[in-house]
Amino acid sequence: MTRLHKQLLHAGLALMTVATVGAAIPGATANAATRTVPQSLRNTWFAWGGEAGAHKIKITAKTYTNTFGWYRHGKWIVNGTKYTLKLGKKVKKNKTFTLSKRADKNGYRTLTTNLSDQMGKTVMKVKRVKVHNKTKLKMVVKFSENSKATNMFFPVTKKIINTDMN
Repeated sequence: MTRLHKQLLHAGLALMTVATVGAAIPGATANAATRTVPQSLRNTWFAWGGEAGAHKIKITAKTYTNTFGWYRHGKWIVNGTKYTLKLGKKVKKNKTFTLSKRADKNGYRTLTTNLSDQMGKTVMKVKRVKVHNKTKLKMVVKFSENSKATNMFFPVTKKIINTDMN
């Protein structure tokens, strides 16, 4: 592996960690879990990650997939790790995630994961929003009591897939 590839891999993993990891925050309880992900959140979403590629999240009725990579010749190339979690009533490390049954007063649902090579339990607030008349997935991750990171994910389109990102 060349030095550049190692740097890109490290940058990609760092970006994925920043985008998906938060401090342990009280999350959804077992009885607050939903049976299926609402239609409004289901899609394949991505956010540009610079030279190292893009962060891609795929949400279906029962799964949450998180990867980092890029599109090349219309195909997604994984650059790092890929996690696919199933919707469950309780969060199980590397196996399941939970989603709150109802949205809070601001319209966010709580999505909770626990990935072994990350910093443990991650609690994210997610909702579909319109910004400048374009649909996006807004994801808020709390890193500490006083800080938070907000990420905007765009829906994957034919134009993006056919763009050579690398």
